[in-house]
Amino acid sequence: MPDATNDTEKEVNGGQAVADEKVATKDNADLSTDYKEMVKELRKSHRSGANRNASDRAHNLNQLKKMLIENKEALKEAQVKDLRQNDLIQKAEIHGPLDEINYLLENFESWMRPIDAQPRALSNAPSRGKLVYEPLGVVLIISPWNYPISLVIKPLAGALSAGCVCIVKPSELSANVSKLLSELISKYLDPQVVRVVQGAVLETTTLLESCRFDHIFYTGSTNVGKIIMQHAARNLTPVCLELGGKSPCYVDAELNIEVAARRLVWSKFLNNGQTCVAPDYLLLNKKVSEPFLELFKSEITKQFGENIKASADYSRIISERHTERISALIEPYRGTDKLIFGGSVDVSDKFVEPTIILNPNPKSAVMTDEIFGPVLPVVLVDDEDQAIEFILEGEKPLALYVFSTNNELGDKFSMLTSSGAVVTNDCIGHFNESVLPFGGVGQSGIGNYNGKFSFETFSHLKTIMNKASWTDPPLRYTPRSDKATKLLDDSFEGKYNFTTPLLNLANMLMRNK
Repeated sequence: MPDATNDTEKEVNGGQAVADEKVATKDNADLSTDYKEMVKELRKSHRSGANRNASDRAHNLNQLKKMLIENKEALKEAQVKDLRQNDLIQKAEIHGPLDEINYLLENFESWMRPIDAQPRALSNAPSRGKLVYEPLGVVLIISPWNYPISLVIKPLAGALSAGCVCIVKPSELSANVSKLLSELISKYLDPQVVRVVQGAVLETTTLLESCRFDHIFYTGSTNVGKIIMQHAARNLTPVCLELGGKSPCYVDAELNIEVAARRLVWSKFLNNGQTCVAPDYLLLNKKVSEPFLELFKSEITKQFGENIKASADYSRIISERHTERISALIEPYRGTDKLIFGGSVDVSDKFVEPTIILNPNPKSAVMTDEIFGPVLPVVLVDDEDQAIEFILEGEKPLALYVFSTNNELGDKFSMLTSSGAVVTNDCIGHFNESVLPFGGVGQSGIGNYNGKFSFETFSHLKTIMNKASWTDPPLRYTPRSDKATKLLDDSFEGKYNFTTPLLNLANMLMRNK
C-alpha cells in the first residue's frame, strides 16, 4: 500500500505528525496509561486461560460469525458511506471472512493436536517427543481502510483460532465501518479476549511505544512497516507485515486476448484500484499491443458504461487527499500522447477516471511509487525475457501476474523472479483461498496468513521431549569403557538411528510407560 494507506502512515521518524482527520481527545500520557492497563488485563486473562481451550476458541469464532451474519446490512451501508463500494465488494467483504471462519472452525482442533516427533539420537534413548502449537499471547492487529471488514476479521479469526487474545486497531479513514466494528466487537466478543482501539496517529504510535505485545500484525505500506518493525525490535516481538508494492503483470503474445482484457479491467479497477494485490503496471508484448489496448479500452466501457462517474459499480477514492495524490501521478502526462485513456479527476467527488499511460518515464512517480488507484502504466516489451529483466530491477512484489496460453511461462517467471505469489491468467483471487498462504517477500512483506497459515502465524511451535528415568545408559558419562566409547563413536557416525532395533525397543518401552 502507498505511504498514506492508513492514517498511521503519516508518521515521520516514528510518529512526529498530527492527524488531519481526527483531533485526539487525550494526551499521550493518558493514552499510554490506558493502553498499558488494557494490555495488562488482556495478558492476565490469557494467562488465566481465556480463549485457550478448543471450546472457547470455537465459541469466539462462532460469535464472530454471528456478528457478521446478523449485521451484514449495517456493515454494507457503512462500506458504501466510506468508499461507495459496489455490490460485489460488499458481499465479498462479508462472505470472504465467513468462509474463512467456517474453514477455521472445521480444522483448528486438528491443528491443536500434538504432533509426534520421535527422537532419533542414541544419546536420547529412551525418550519421546512431540510438537505443540501454543498461542503467542496478546496480539495487536492494525488494519487498513481499503477492505475495512475482511482485513480486520480474517487476521482476528486466525488469532482467535490459535488461542490468542487481541487488540484491534481499525483505520479511522474508513470511519463508518471502523465505528460500527468497534461497537459490534464489544457487543459480541468478551472484552477479556478482544478489545478495539480507535484513533489515528497518536493512538497507534502510543500503542506501539507504550505496550509490549507478543505479536504485531500490520497491513499497510512498506514505510510504516519499517516503523512497526523498529517498535517491535525493542522487545523482539514477532511481526507479520502485509505490505504491498508494485505488482507487475506480463501480457504475452500467446493468450486469450478477450479473457485477459476482461479480467485485467476487473482486477485493476476493482475498488477503484485500491487493492494491495491489484496489477500495478502492465508489461505488454509489442506483438499484441494494439489489439490488446483497444480491447482493454472497450472493456472499461463495457464494465462501467459510457458515463463512468455515474456507474454504481465504480467505487471512490477514500479521501480528497488520496485523490490529489493520484492526480499528481497523472499530471506529468496530461496533454501528451502517452496519456491514451482517461485522466479526469474530481477531487470533491473523490473520483479518478480509469487512466492508461503508455510507456511512462521509468523514473517518474507513477513507475516508482505504488499507485493504489485506477491508473495503469503500460510498458511495451519484446518478450518475456525483457519483462523478467524489468521486474528484477525493482523490489520483490506482493504478486506477479502472467497472462499466456503457454503453460510453461508461469513456471519460468516463478523460477527467475521472487514475489509473494505468481498467478497465471487471473489476478487477486488467490487472496481469498484459505488453503493458500497470502503474504509478501522482502519489501512487500514478512510472514503470511489464511487458513492454517494464520493459525501458525499466531502460534509458537513448541518442542516437548520426555526422557525416561527408569534407565540411564552410561554412554555420555565419564569415565567410559572401551565398549561404551565404540558404541558412542558408531552413533556419531550414523550407524545407529531409529531403524536400529535397540532404539526401537527402548522407545517403545518409553511410550508404554
